[in-house]
Amino acid sequence: MTWAESAEVLQDDAVVSLMGSETFYSATPAALSSAVSSAPAQPAEFVKQLKPATAIDTVNGGGYWFYKKFINESQFNHWVIDPSNSIIDSLRVYVYQNGQVNQYSSGYLHDFKHGLSYAIDFNVQPGQVFEVLVYMESRYYTYTPKVEIKSYSQFYHQFAVKNFIVFACFGAILILACYNLFLGIWVRDRSNLYYSAYLLLSLVSWLAAFNALSDWFAWKSYWFLITPFFLTVSCNTLYIIHFLNLSSSNPRFVKYCYGFVLLTLAMAAAMPLFSMGEYMLLYGVTSSIWLLGALYIGIKRLLSGYKPARFFVLAFVVLALGVVASSLPIFISSTQYSNQYVVTLIAQTLDMLLLALALADRINILRADKETALSKMVETESWAMAKEKEANIKLQQALAISEDESQRKSDFLRMVSHELRTPLYSIISSVEQWDEIEDERGRKDLLEYMSYGAARLRMQVDNLVLLAETDNDELEPTAGPFEIRPLLDALCDNTKGLLNPGVEFVYRCHKSVPVSCVSDAYLFQHMLRTVLENACKYTEHGKIALYVQWDDDDGSLMIELTDTGCGMTQAQQRIMFNDFVQVSRGLERSSEGLGIGLTVCYRLSTVLGADLKIQSEVGVGTVVGLSMPVAVVSQAAVPANIGNIEKARVLIVEDNVVNAQILQSLVGLMGAQASIVDSGQEALKAIDESVFDIVLMDIQMPVMDGITATRWIRRRNHFMPIVAVTANSDSAVRSRCMEVGMNDFLVKPIRRGDLQRVMERQLFSSKPFRS
Repeated sequence: MTWAESAEVLQDDAVVSLMGSETFYSATPAALSSAVSSAPAQPAEFVKQLKPATAIDTVNGGGYWFYKKFINESQFNHWVIDPSNSIIDSLRVYVYQNGQVNQYSSGYLHDFKHGLSYAIDFNVQPGQVFEVLVYMESRYYTYTPKVEIKSYSQFYHQFAVKNFIVFACFGAILILACYNLFLGIWVRDRSNLYYSAYLLLSLVSWLAAFNALSDWFAWKSYWFLITPFFLTVSCNTLYIIHFLNLSSSNPRFVKYCYGFVLLTLAMAAAMPLFSMGEYMLLYGVTSSIWLLGALYIGIKRLLSGYKPARFFVLAFVVLALGVVASSLPIFISSTQYSNQYVVTLIAQTLDMLLLALALADRINILRADKETALSKMVETESWAMAKEKEANIKLQQALAISEDESQRKSDFLRMVSHELRTPLYSIISSVEQWDEIEDERGRKDLLEYMSYGAARLRMQVDNLVLLAETDNDELEPTAGPFEIRPLLDALCDNTKGLLNPGVEFVYRCHKSVPVSCVSDAYLFQHMLRTVLENACKYTEHGKIALYVQWDDDDGSLMIELTDTGCGMTQAQQRIMFNDFVQVSRGLERSSEGLGIGLTVCYRLSTVLGADLKIQSEVGVGTVVGLSMPVAVVSQAAVPANIGNIEKARVLIVEDNVVNAQILQSLVGLMGAQASIVDSGQEALKAIDESVFDIVLMDIQMPVMDGITATRWIRRRNHFMPIVAVTANSDSAVRSRCMEVGMNDFLVKPIRRGDLQRVMERQLFSSKPFRS
């Protein structure tokens, strides 16, 4: 009875650890030899010869004894010794009862009864006193192992729950791996393939860590325990390179990543050079570098605007939290628990799910960008078709007036068909090819073709509109103040993109030219742009020079444009201001255009009161002289940076949703804040409720048009700049805009540079922004 009273009592729900200070001993060579040869006859006397242990050496491994005496006062007779939380090479258990000793063995290098667990079960009748002696040995320990005695029913419940979680994780990993493998092969995307390889190697690694490979296939080599984890780091690093597009965005990171891949591959092959504990520490350092590096690179890409990186960063944050949670028992003894493996597996499975979401998110974002680009292209095509229809109507009217000139009509139709369909072809053909071209460079080229076609189509339509207005003497200049130098600078910047290879362009503006003057800036800009484009078109080598100066005596702007182009004969110069005349004619003509450019320039010079003269010689070149009287507003230079456009609050009044969003995007690219309303009535309400620095006003809108809205805005004593934004470029509309108090005029389609210059001109010339 005295012997029984010293035993620990086992209750129904008891879970007893064998690692207490009085039951935990370090093994000695003699004790090891004794344990291997036979069970000690007197276990209590045997452990007195051993040195009590305080902690397990997880790095260097070693052997340890556990001893305890029990009395079974529960209703259960089926009990389990459950070692957990670590790889254990060998486990020997001796159960002493009724003068007999039962021996059991388990461990990584042995066969074990319970799949994925080293647990050993034995029978002890209720009321029975027994002793348990356990010897545990391993080359290293993954975490601090736990050795517990619990009832079989309690063990089986925990075992079933743990296995359910583990196999659920394994199943999720396998499904994701197979799906992404097939998807990567189908779409030829390396990021999916490397992600699939990362999952498959992770699955092999965890199968080995949970003893599945040892149990199912008798693969007991340590190669399967740690080496595959190094290979998972290699594959994941390759996935990072391709998923985050580091080759194009951060080439420097690519070199580091490939270097890290080579390092992990070398470490995977170097296992025989290290003890298992050292090798495990080496993997811990390597995986920490990988985890922190992936987080850093992912955050950098996310901050740079790469949206798919958001799930990528979240995935590695979850993995980092899981690693921290599973590592807490190493540093805080009060956080000891027996499922550190499971915590890490769950964290990595969540990491894999989030990485799969990152791949799916990238596909969704690319699809959304593609749909946005397609909608913009459809709008461009619709606008082009509408302009073509409008131009055809005006052309038909012109043909009805000139019925007696059949040959001219034939030439005119051929040129119009060619000059309108050619840019329209570049737009439509580019739209049709968009879905068939996947690479970024090819799509960038298509956008450039569409931009070129739209700009050329706009130029020809503007020429036709101005020709029709001047034909009927309906064109009246709309005078207003504007700055000369920014206008000239913008024209010259556009001209440089039209030069033939090898042609030099020279531009000089004399310091005597006033800063700002009063005239019709739209007509002046169109006239000067036309003569510059003509010079570029007919000059294949040599030089084009533009000189601008001020004649103080006549109060005129003096412009001289010289080129070394093909020149014109005397006969051609006599008819150069007639409609639809070109230097080259017929189907074999080498130059482009409708042949109305100089006609429009001549008529515009008359409307503006300017003197246009052209001198040309075949094979030498052409000199265009323009003297335009203007009223000087200011000779002083305008101070730079009067305001900051990024602080501006812009109100966009546009009933077309797509046009409004495009305009909002252009304003946003300049850093300004834009609000959108779809009618003049809504604009009045918005201006009454909020403060805006500038208004971009469409003219034709339902409920209340832009002209009416501007009139009411001025009546309510709101004096912010209002800029007309319209597809109608005729002089009558521009005159009405100025009469009701608009400050400037923009013709659709709008280029970013034109919009920015108008906003700077209107914002910086008025009072400073309200803060």
